[in-house]
Formats: sequence, structure tokens, C-alpha cells
Amino acid sequence: MSNFDQQDMSQAVAIIGMSCRFPGADDVSQFWENIAQQVESIAHNGTSVGQASKSDNGQPHFVDVSSGIDNIDMFDASFFGYTPNEAKATDPQHRILLETSYNAFEDAGYVASQFDGLVGAFVGITASSYFHKNIQTNTEQSAKLNAHHILIGNDKSFAATRLAFKMNLTGPAMSVDTACSTSL
Repeated sequence: MSNFDQQDMSQAVAIIGMSCRFPGADDVSQFWENIAQQVESIAHNGTSVGQASKSDNGQPHFVDVSSGIDNIDMFDASFFGYTPNEAKATDPQHRILLETSYNAFEDAGYVASQFDGLVGAFVGITASSYFHKNIQTNTEQSAKLNAHHILIGNDKSFAATRLAFKMNLTGPAMSVDTACSTSL
């Protein structure tokens, strides 16, 4: 009998569904296909090393590349119980987290109301400039929401608990922030 067989199964952890959104891949299948086909999803914006001046970003060897994911503006606010104004005031990272988490649960065949155990969320996202560039500078938009809604929709510390609330998860909801290794 293996050690796993002898362990208390109430402490077991299972990852049973997956979802992702990467540049050039809106789902896991496309992501793996891109890897297998060696698809480059970084856009070269026309400036090569040596052509870029120090004024581009202050670095002498600046390479002008970018990446982005598609359809970040296609969030279904009503599906997730948001008003249109709340959705606009919510950092796209939070919106994409809800969408990909929902897709992962769908991939797993998980229905929260039909599961007796605990399902938790351990979430890490980066600090974002969305609030400063899109909310703080738009006083008309900001006036439509109270400060509490804006804070919850933009602070990375609320991502896990908001996800747990919206997905009806009953296990731990932890925001994980370990600097550069958060994405791991």
C-alpha cells in the first residue's frame, strides 16, 4: 500500500479543470498547440536593437515588443452579477480571473451547489495601472460608484475573496503575493 493510500483523504488536493488566456491562445488547447508548433505570440513593433533611441524608454538596447490577450473588453457583466458601471470600474485582471475560473470549473464539470467538500481559491495577480489610468482620471465614471466598489474592483488583495464569493466556493480564499514568483 502506498503512502498516498494511507493518507487521510480529507486532506487531499485535486486539480481537475484548467483554463487559461495567453497572447495568441484563448484556451488550454490553443496554448498547447502554440507550444507544439513553436508559435511566437510576441509582437515585434518595428523597432530593433540599435534603432531605438535612449528616449524610447531610457535604455540603450530597448527592443520594442509587446503582447496582449484578445477580447478583454468582452466581459459579460450581468452573467457575473455586475452592473455595467461596476464592470467598467473593475480591473481587467479581476474580470479575466472570473472568466477563466468559470471556464476551469466548467472544464472540470464542477457545480458548487452539488459539491459537499471545500473548494478554495489561491490567487495571485499583479498591481495594475488600470485604476490610475482609467478610473482615477475619469471623474464622471468615479462619481457613479462609491469608493468601496472601486477599491474592491482594483486592489489585488480582493481577487481571491471576490472569486470565492462569485463562484460560491466554500474553502479557503487566499491572495498569494510573492513578487516575481506569484505567477508560478
